[in-house]
Amino acid sequence: MTRPFRLRVQGFLTAAALLLPAPLWAQQPSFNCAKAGTPTEHAICASPLLSALDQEIAEAYKAKRATLGNEARAALLAEQRSWLKTRDLCGDVVACISAQMQHRQAQLGAPSAMASSHPASLNAGRWHPYSRTATAFYSAMTLSSTRLSYDNGLTYELHQTRPGSPVYRVRHIAGRDPGSCPGGPLTHIAFVLDRGLLQQHDYRSATDPADPVSMTAATVPSGQTSPCGIYVFSR
Repeated sequence: MTRPFRLRVQGFLTAAALLLPAPLWAQQPSFNCAKAGTPTEHAICASPLLSALDQEIAEAYKAKRATLGNEARAALLAEQRSWLKTRDLCGDVVACISAQMQHRQAQLGAPSAMASSHPASLNAGRWHPYSRTATAFYSAMTLSSTRLSYDNGLTYELHQTRPGSPVYRVRHIAGRDPGSCPGGPLTHIAFVLDRGLLQQHDYRSATDPADPVSMTAATVPSGQTSPCGIYVFSR
């Protein structure tokens, strides 16, 4: 009988723009910021990261459109307009906008300036448990593209599974591991930004898990490649 998976809400957001390559600072979005009319458009104009993503999506859309016939072009336009409405539901929440834009980027098959980057690196730095009931094991932590270190001495050496993926293999564990996964220590960790909080998804799996989406207590699935714990961090 499968043991229930535990959702532990403890708190991850980032100063990602400060860690971006210099060229992204000069990046402008695909639209005129002087004419920005929604909270989402204003947030995009204020963020070098979101501006870069917006420009990449516009270029990918244009490239894909050029390969299609008239009927398919009309369908693509309708799809893009529908996506824009969904994106704008994020308001000015940067993490939400970024997630929507990266999802659309993948749908369009866009080669991204961020594609070879490390999500963990973009969210590198110091993070604190979001929940007041956080356990001692999941204390404040420091994250980089290759290592996750907790204040209590527990350290995971990480290796990104594929370019642009938020999933990392745990290559080495130093310190006392709480062994939170049923059947043994965790094998993979993934990081998902959601509304200013960083979700750390822990896995025990013989194969690399698919990129996760944001999960709640109601949406954590069952199965070996499901998270065996979700921990949330904030700045």
